[in-house]
Amino acid sequence: MPVKNTKRGALSDAGKRSALAMVNSMRYAAGLDEVTLSDEQGNLAQAAAFVSYSIGELTHTPAENRSKPGSMSDTDWNDGVRGCCSSNLACGYGSLNTAVLAWSDDSDGSNISKVGHRRWLLNPSMGTAGFGTADGYYAMYAVDMSGRGTQTGVAWPAQNMPVEYFHGDEPWSISVGQRVTKENVAVTLTRISDGKVWTFRGTDAYEASDSGKYFNVDNDEYGKPGCIIFRPDGVEGYNAGDRYMVEITGAADDTIRYSVTFFDAVEETAVSSGMAGASMASDNDAGRANGVPGTMLTTEELDAAVAEIGSDELKGSPYHLLQFKSTSQSRHSVKLSWKKMKGAKKYIIYGNRCGKKYRYKKIAVVSGSDLKVNSAAKKKIKKGSWYKFLVFAADQNDNILAASKTVHVCTAGGKYTNVKSLKLVSAKKTQTALKKLKIGKKYRLKIHQTRASGKRRLKTHRGLRYESSDSGVASVSNKGVVRGKRKGICHIYVYAQNGVRISVKVKVR
Repeated sequence: MPVKNTKRGALSDAGKRSALAMVNSMRYAAGLDEVTLSDEQGNLAQAAAFVSYSIGELTHTPAENRSKPGSMSDTDWNDGVRGCCSSNLACGYGSLNTAVLAWSDDSDGSNISKVGHRRWLLNPSMGTAGFGTADGYYAMYAVDMSGRGTQTGVAWPAQNMPVEYFHGDEPWSISVGQRVTKENVAVTLTRISDGKVWTFRGTDAYEASDSGKYFNVDNDEYGKPGCIIFRPDGVEGYNAGDRYMVEITGAADDTIRYSVTFFDAVEETAVSSGMAGASMASDNDAGRANGVPGTMLTTEELDAAVAEIGSDELKGSPYHLLQFKSTSQSRHSVKLSWKKMKGAKKYIIYGNRCGKKYRYKKIAVVSGSDLKVNSAAKKKIKKGSWYKFLVFAADQNDNILAASKTVHVCTAGGKYTNVKSLKLVSAKKTQTALKKLKIGKKYRLKIHQTRASGKRRLKTHRGLRYESSDSGVASVSNKGVVRGKRKGICHIYVYAQNGVRISVKVKVR
């Protein structure tokens, strides 16, 4: 792929401190020692992010399957290769701190069997860490054993767990610190409020997937061995005040028992200096093409930054985090909706007429996930006109977590219409092919757009766009060509200019 930036760049001190605070808040919740920043590890992480960006994929072994880009120095390449093999890597998130949250998640089918990213974050022996970013690619140097921590029984969710850090599809895990025989293990999880019980047995078979009941034991040393992983089914989410009991047999001489209580960290007094200092602020990306997603912005600074966007489109923001769209349009109003984001407490909506001469203006700040817009830039919405909108998610400290893709939408009463729906051409054939895609093989998606009004034309402000939920498993080109990268499961999102979308599951074998 073409490489826009040819210099490694550097993450700002504020970005490093913000990411470190995020990691340490998680470690504090898990009962672990704080880690400190290492300049050397930070340099390697920055190089890892830069190499990942330059080759356009996530891999811990770039030297094995890719060649050094011609524009890159030997030093940057060699440092990046070293950094990649010892770092958590990510791309497609709105900020470095959101990537840290994703590393603690590991709920997708390609990561749930080991929860390796999480275990490196919560490795008791970690003493130092480093962070790097490059145009939407993120790295955390995490393979460090310089700390003094010797804790075993590291559980996530922790016994006192902020709800902001855990959602319904995430697996539970506990690392006991010694090798465990899977077939000997049984786990009982009980929800105190209604007595609901889930039982997991090592002798049963479970398929690794993005959701649903799951169980595994992994003895690889991602931090500590003997990691027992289990996920209950039918849990939409966790709320403040929820309590669970965990009982594990067959993993140690004695039965392991512990309770988990979820609480709202926003409403609690600061639990500790580590927790109070944590926020999900956007990082300062090295080489970010557009200023908004890649700066340490607060809501106070956002107005000025958005006003400087030089075109209708906001570069560098992923679609899947907010999945912003227009749900309906009348002559004088537009309805917008978006996906609620973990950790977000408010959403800031901007908009104006389409076209470069019309700068984005703030429309509203809401806590929900939808909005009816009757005016933009202090003018009433006009019939038969094109409008553009953006939404930003912010946390309780007014730090920006993520930015949406731009929505372009036409109001009713004119000669143009909007996309009503998307569907796969030869859907059954496509779904079958993508469920058994082999590494290195390609498959091109064909999409049909249905117009809201068959009598009116579509005006293209932005054609169909494609996005992979995990480009390390499968990438997708701007023409819809899906390519298998490594074994695992991901989703390909296809979205129109008004945000209407479909997704298709990809399983690389």
